[in-house]
Amino acid sequence: MNIEELFDAVRPVTHGNAKPLQFRRVPCETLDIDGTPVHGDCIECVSHKPNGRGYAQLRVGGKNLRLHRFVWEQVNGPIPDGHEIDHRCRNRACVNLKHLQLLTEKEHELKTAIERQLFEEHEDREAAMVFMHLNPEVARKAVAKLFNAGVSTVGKWKREWKARRAFRESLSERVSQ
Repeated sequence: MNIEELFDAVRPVTHGNAKPLQFRRVPCETLDIDGTPVHGDCIECVSHKPNGRGYAQLRVGGKNLRLHRFVWEQVNGPIPDGHEIDHRCRNRACVNLKHLQLLTEKEHELKTAIERQLFEEHEDREAAMVFMHLNPEVARKAVAKLFNAGVSTVGKWKREWKARRAFRESLSERVSQ
């Protein structure tokens, strides 16, 4: 069953006064935790407003359901106790089955902690390092001023960035073996 067929199957569930489900494709340029690209576009519901945490919701049988969980269960059956659905793309509004995976609560907690360390908390640092990589002639002092940081902090960011790149490369090598 392709994604369009799945959504055609899901649409009739929202009967009565509910708005019909509408989706859009959003380019996904995200790396998975092991450094490999997450393939395919994110698919987001545009007909229903996401909740305060960014998850698309659907009302079925008088209950609010997170749409990504609902879609997963329509294809794969019930989510086992102690398991959660993870967004590999880190887009909570995405319902693309290729971007969703079943993890234990412990695995999901660990993956989320690692992602926060690698991606979310270091967006400025990552931007600064990419800038330095693309503009090697620019001095650290100028980068520090541009990103509102100290020169020694930029040096620390660069060391961390190199370490993360080495870690990602070693993970990719282990996965490919």
